[in-house]
Amino acid sequence: KMLIALNQEMERFLVTGMEGASAPYVAAFASASGAKVFGTTRTGGPGNEILGKVPCSGCDITDYAAVEKALRKTKPDVIIHLAGISTLAKSWEDPPLALKANALGTANFLEALRRLKSEARIIIAGSREEYGAVPESRMPIVEEEPLCPVNPYGVAKAAADQLGLHYFEKYGVDAIRARLFNQTAPIWPERFADSGWCRQVALIEAGEAKPEIMAGRLDSVRDFTDCRDSARAYWLLAKKGKAGEAYNICSGIPIKMADMLAGILDHNKAEFAPDF
Repeated sequence: KMLIALNQEMERFLVTGMEGASAPYVAAFASASGAKVFGTTRTGGPGNEILGKVPCSGCDITDYAAVEKALRKTKPDVIIHLAGISTLAKSWEDPPLALKANALGTANFLEALRRLKSEARIIIAGSREEYGAVPESRMPIVEEEPLCPVNPYGVAKAAADQLGLHYFEKYGVDAIRARLFNQTAPIWPERFADSGWCRQVALIEAGEAKPEIMAGRLDSVRDFTDCRDSARAYWLLAKKGKAGEAYNICSGIPIKMADMLAGILDHNKAEFAPDF
C-alpha cells in the first residue's frame, strides 16, 4: 500500500492570474499542501514570484482557443480561476473590458471543460460586489442573499458566478462559486486602501513625504481577510466544497476604515496630522 501511495501522481492545480496580488498566496498554499501547481499569465511571463516560482504559461482568457490549450497542456484536477479585472475603479474606467475579462474569460474555461469532458473542479473567484448595496437589516450577508450588483465589476462577477451555476446544472461541470470580500496581505499592491496608507506612512518615516495622510471615506465598514487565510479557503473548497454551491470567503468581522487607519498610525514612528 505504501508503494502504491508513493507512486500516485500529485494532484494538479492550475492557478490563473499569476501576475495578480492573491494568486501567489493561493499557489504557495497549494504547493505546500502537496499539489503540483501550474499557473497562467497574460503574456507567458513568470508571474508574481514573491512567494516562489510557479511554472506559468501564457493564456489570454478572453480567447477560447488559448484557454483550451492551457487546459490540455496542464491537465489540471483543480482550477482556481483568479484571472480578470480585479478592481472596482478599473471596471468603471472600462466596463466592456471588465465584462470581457471577468464574464467571457470565465465562460471560456467553463466551455472548455464541457467540450473536453473534463472532470476537473473549477473554483470561480467572485466578489462581495455581486450582492450590491445590502441593507444593514440583512447583515451579515449570507450566500442566499439575492445578487444585485451596482457597478460594472459586480455585474461582471455576478455573470461569471451565474455561468458557473448554469454550467453545473446543465452540463455537470464541477464548478464552485467563491465570493470574496476584502482581502489584505503582507505584500499587497498600494492601489488598495490599507497598503496605500502603509506606503504613505513609510514615506513619511523616511522623510520623503509631508507629514500628512491622504484618505478617502473613513466611515465605511468592510470585512477583511488575510490572503493566506483565503488561500486556505480555496484549498478547502477544492477538497470539500459541494459542486454548484456558492461560498462567501470572509472573516465575519466588520472593520470601520477609520479604525483600520488608526491602527496603522499607532505603529508609525513619525508624528504627523492625518488629513481626514
